[in-house]
Amino acid sequence: MIGSKKLSYRAYVLLSLAIVLMMLAAGCKAATPEPPVEEPPTAVPVEPPAAPEVSEHQAPMLAELVAAGELPPLEERLPKDVQTVDVYESIGQYGGTWYTMAGASDIGNIKMKVYEPPWRWKPDYTGYESGLAKSFEMNDTCTELTWHFREGIRWSDGEPFIPKVDFGFWWDDLALNDDFKVVTVPWYLFQADGSTPMDVEFPDDYTMV
Repeated sequence: MIGSKKLSYRAYVLLSLAIVLMMLAAGCKAATPEPPVEEPPTAVPVEPPAAPEVSEHQAPMLAELVAAGELPPLEERLPKDVQTVDVYESIGQYGGTWYTMAGASDIGNIKMKVYEPPWRWKPDYTGYESGLAKSFEMNDTCTELTWHFREGIRWSDGEPFIPKVDFGFWWDDLALNDDFKVVTVPWYLFQADGSTPMDVEFPDDYTMV
């Protein structure tokens, strides 16, 4: 019995020692290396596609009128000072219905979309560019502005657009006409005193001062 007890004790000690060694071996085991973290690929800048070359075109419905002899050919309808506008995003589609709304009684936002001003915003709104006028200059004291308009522009009915005639009529016969109250001198067309309308002169048909 005594020997049996000693053997059991020895077995217990050996078993305990084996367990401790196994635990130590597990703790000393080399750590499994972490998989390398892949860096995200460097973004390669993509150049935007080049804008298509702009040239003079006409709407398909106008081409049909030319073919039917109801409208002069395009080259006969273009002005002397042709202006082309670079494509900003894409060339639009001809025709269709445009739905919009005005937030002011004078439909100012619609006027900005459909009216053709002498000078206008660029398509990307980074500055200004010429419109009906091809150039302008101002004197040193900023009291005189001279517009030089493009020649050969026509109204939608085919009548020639002549600033001396058209702007002159609006200014002299409408805005300055005390008997015609539908159109009056806008606030921004008065001189510094706020009550005297600015002076308007036309040295020739396409120059307004």
